[in-house]
Amino acid sequence: MTKLTGFLNNTPTVEKPPHLQSYASGDGSLSFVYIDSNGKATGQRVTRAQAEQHLKDNFSDSRDWKIQEINGLLYLVRNIERVNGFTLRFKDRMYRYSVNLATLGNNASVTVHDLEIKTYTIWNTTSGDDGCWEKVLNYSTLAAIKFFLNHEDELK
Repeated sequence: MTKLTGFLNNTPTVEKPPHLQSYASGDGSLSFVYIDSNGKATGQRVTRAQAEQHLKDNFSDSRDWKIQEINGLLYLVRNIERVNGFTLRFKDRMYRYSVNLATLGNNASVTVHDLEIKTYTIWNTTSGDDGCWEKVLNYSTLAAIKFFLNHEDELK
């Protein structure tokens, strides 16, 4: 058997250019990052044009998503729209939600007084607005709707 050691040792390694990747940010949205050939983030800034091309190339139905800038960073968020008061539309399905508010009172170990915490209960229907609503249990859908509700002003 012929040894290829000399050949392999003399072959230059080719650095792959960084590639754009989207990742779940844990808040119901996706973020963008350039990854080098070692799998590490490069810190390279992602432009809107690059993010839009990534969306077209990597998401089969890009109408379900939109690119949004929040505080100078680009996010890929679900395309959700408000129909009226407590009703939203997402992927041709209707969702209703209720807001539950809890207030943490004055606590010596917390420097913020009267911290208000919002939680949501979300229902959906697949058969139109006929009164047959069920509680949403899909974490991805819940996270996307909560992200929309928490950032609605910034998403306009």
